[in-house]
Amino acid sequence: MPRPGDFFTYTVGTESIIVLRDRSGEIRAFHNVCRHRGSRICKTEQGNAHRLVCPYHRWTYELDGSLVLDTRREFGVDKAELSLRPVAHRGRGRPAVRLALRARRRPTSPTRWPPSGAR
Repeated sequence: MPRPGDFFTYTVGTESIIVLRDRSGEIRAFHNVCRHRGSRICKTEQGNAHRLVCPYHRWTYELDGSLVLDTRREFGVDKAELSLRPVAHRGRGRPAVRLALRARRRPTSPTRWPPSGAR
């Protein structure tokens, strides 16, 4: 992954992970799930992206995983709380990146906006 925005996806069990190179040259890994409705963000196995865009409602994330949308204004929630969930990793992308997924005691559901009952 030589260029910023280069990515590949990897499946571990039922989890899909995005591994990418950010604009500063660092390797990052995130769960391949939009924080809005739980859709898979990257549907291709590899590629290059300027930003990560969910195909469902077009929520857009920077290569560092931060959400671009101003959710405080629209939903009353700080957008920092809705960044992509990171995956612990080691490596520089060549020849390998090691991922570490933690087992959870109970599954977590994607954040849904607006919350039920909100207008």
